Amino acid sequence: MGHVDSGKTTLAKALSTVASTAAFDKHPQSKQRGITLDLGFSSFSVDIPEKLKSKESKFSDYDTLQITLVDCPGHGSLFRTVIGGSRIMDMVLLVIDICKGIQPQTAECIVLADITCPKHMLIALNKIDLLPNEGTTKATTIEKFQRRLRKTLQNTSFADVPMIAVSALDEAEKSQTLKTLIDCLVDQVYCPHRSAEGKFLFYVDHCFNVKGQGTVLTGTVISGSVGVKSVVEIPTLNEKRKIKSIQIFHKAVESIAQGSRAGICVAQFDTSRLERGVVCESNCLQKIQYGVVSVNAIVHYKHPLRSNSKFHVTVGYETVIGKFIFFHCEPHKCHCAPAGQFALESNYLKQEDENLPDTNDSSHPLHRYAVVQFEQAIFCFNQAQYIASKLDQPLEVSTCRIAFHGQMLQMMPSNEHSANWLKKLPVFKRKIKRGTICNILDQHTVAVRGMFGKTSSLVPFLGCKVTLLNEHRTEGIIEGWFGKSGKIKVRFPNPLSEQFMQTVTASSANTGDSSRTVLLEFQASDEDNEEEYEEESATSANESGDNDDDEEYAGSTKITMNVFTPRLDSVVKAGLAFSKKIATDFILEGKVFVNGERVFKKGYEVCSRDTIDVLLGRSSECEKFVDVARLILLNFSNTKGGTKLSIVARRWKRLTVNEYTSYV
Repeated sequence: MGHVDSGKTTLAKALSTVASTAAFDKHPQSKQRGITLDLGFSSFSVDIPEKLKSKESKFSDYDTLQITLVDCPGHGSLFRTVIGGSRIMDMVLLVIDICKGIQPQTAECIVLADITCPKHMLIALNKIDLLPNEGTTKATTIEKFQRRLRKTLQNTSFADVPMIAVSALDEAEKSQTLKTLIDCLVDQVYCPHRSAEGKFLFYVDHCFNVKGQGTVLTGTVISGSVGVKSVVEIPTLNEKRKIKSIQIFHKAVESIAQGSRAGICVAQFDTSRLERGVVCESNCLQKIQYGVVSVNAIVHYKHPLRSNSKFHVTVGYETVIGKFIFFHCEPHKCHCAPAGQFALESNYLKQEDENLPDTNDSSHPLHRYAVVQFEQAIFCFNQAQYIASKLDQPLEVSTCRIAFHGQMLQMMPSNEHSANWLKKLPVFKRKIKRGTICNILDQHTVAVRGMFGKTSSLVPFLGCKVTLLNEHRTEGIIEGWFGKSGKIKVRFPNPLSEQFMQTVTASSANTGDSSRTVLLEFQASDEDNEEEYEEESATSANESGDNDDDEEYAGSTKITMNVFTPRLDSVVKAGLAFSKKIATDFILEGKVFVNGERVFKKGYEVCSRDTIDVLLGRSSECEKFVDVARLILLNFSNTKGGTKLSIVARRWKRLTVNEYTSYV
């Protein structure tokens, strides 16, 4: 990896003894433009290092070790190819032009390597033949550069990685510097985890036809194993093929397993239908559009992570746009499964801004997650690694484009409706209601006003804890209504002080005294979560067009709308085919009336037989009248499955009335 023109391809060619797929800029466009456009593959072999020859080592029966080089493009516009290629690497050889130092894509490659190959890096300081060679100048320059680079890497997992000065072109220095590089590389070689168990998954990077044989798919085995005559699936083509033969760097083999770089020959098909992708065993992958992912933020990404933001999401070699809703476990109440795994039986809080709540309690860390909606469905598997980035940022802006990364933890089943699946996710909003003590009923009981409206439902809050914001932060519980004006009764297990009761009795509730404020903190189901992803399926879903014989409904259309809740904003949006923003604006501007009463609250709950009028403006036919859009709600019922509320209503898109003229 490295920035464009740092000498990656030249170095790969100098190191390699076997050229393979797209090696050394074979592509005509690469030769014409003078830059690497695609992943190129080549290899060389060395004697097995002594440290890998132990009896317990899987290499104990081998004499030579093959090292495969993946030559990645360096131009910023091709970085998605680099991200895809990084998933098949066990170690990174970072190539830096010592004359130019760290450049934008050099920095991005370091970030990417820290995600995919932490601690496993070797740095080649290339083009030392271009440095001044007078006395000790060259050696001093290299030493200074290494010190500066070491300081840059001190906050990464690569603080102590080897740095080798090389020249891939100059004959005088090429032989010795490349030998030093190879010796250092061999010394850094480790035994990566490999297993033939699990489902076969093969990332395809190139695809071409061979006359008389079939179609060859070159790539890397990510998991499992496969052999000749096995049947594999190409999910994106919805086709299955039998493997005719397998080669590893031009040598025929009968089977391959995790980590193998190979070419698979199958019955011929049109290669234009598959450039890159996945080949796997049957039913290994699932086509999804929604999922829950873990989120590990990149500290070098300088923009906030806000819900509803869109990012380029790379899974394997596929990059698609995804929209994210971020959430996290509760502070000091982390019940996530081992290693921060998402658990449906736990509760999570929706992230209200770009920052996680502050916590210094290492025993209860905060884990961040997200619900992701892909703009187009992708083939994926549980625990698949992904990287989210902003690849549409201008290249001239030298900032990190990699935003965060993680794993796919939950996938929405293809046979389940998105609204049902989203509703099952235990993601809540933290909400606060405030009220003021207006009456002292006895030493343990008070009346509180302002916390609920008189039409609110109190049932979900009965028995909930509240806190009195006095110096003792006295806790109480909600017992029920007090009268019919919206006041509630709160009981405190510990008696209130005489001084406090006298103060409340002697002063008005409007004095602004915070010590008589009662606070209710609770978690509410994130009803907007579904709406942020999926429009209400209520916009004239079932227009019948019949007007019946009832004159009350003359000129109206009978509709059935399906909404998640009977909130005023949802019903106005769905029933009148408004956007969410327009419906909200009408309410907040005081242009929505329920049963003739002006309503400013978006969350106001409507019910059967309510009449909703939306003020459109003065009538063009007569200035003494106004035009409204009207809904009369006739009947409420649950949809099949109970996930939505079905409302039968009468709708007038424009109706001239003589009410509300004073509001125009």
